[in-house]
Amino acid sequence: MRLAFTRLVLACGLLMLLMIPAGRIRAEAATVGDQAFFNKHLADLVHIEPIPIHTTALQQVVADPVFKLKVSFGGEMTTTELAAKEGDKVVLISLPSSDANMPKLLNLMSPKFTLKSAQDGAVFQEALDALYPINDDDDSKLKSVKHDGNQWTFIRGKFFEHFLGFVVTTDKDGKITAIKYSLEIK
Repeated sequence: MRLAFTRLVLACGLLMLLMIPAGRIRAEAATVGDQAFFNKHLADLVHIEPIPIHTTALQQVVADPVFKLKVSFGGEMTTTELAAKEGDKVVLISLPSSDANMPKLLNLMSPKFTLKSAQDGAVFQEALDALYPINDDDDSKLKSVKHDGNQWTFIRGKFFEHFLGFVVTTDKDGKITAIKYSLEIK
């Protein structure tokens, strides 16, 4: 998620640098007026197309709407990110590139949803399918849910010698208290 945001910021910065003639690049900070100018014209450089993701499972699991964002920079470079509305904020919830806790995804969980039964696990796995589709047939064959005590493991594929997926921790009532993406599930 942090990587996706960093890419977005770097791409915007690169576009701004490309618009400045090489002889005018200076080591000093932009003026307040320059910053205001680019803030005003950001929509000229960056286009964001939100595509809502609606599935029954996802609506049961998350409290706020989730969107696939198609982000294009100057019409030349396009990337896709996953974002959600969290109150009046927008949060990126794209998959991390390595093992990481996912507190922003955790914050989106519906207070009504609990992980207590195999059926609840299947619903959560379907929500993961909507958010993070598995695009590889071999990985699809590995998809599974394991439950041991207060820990649920949602296998989504393989990464070298280990499985990859989500490790979800719950409290005694089945409320989700932690979500971690892992590339090292044994």
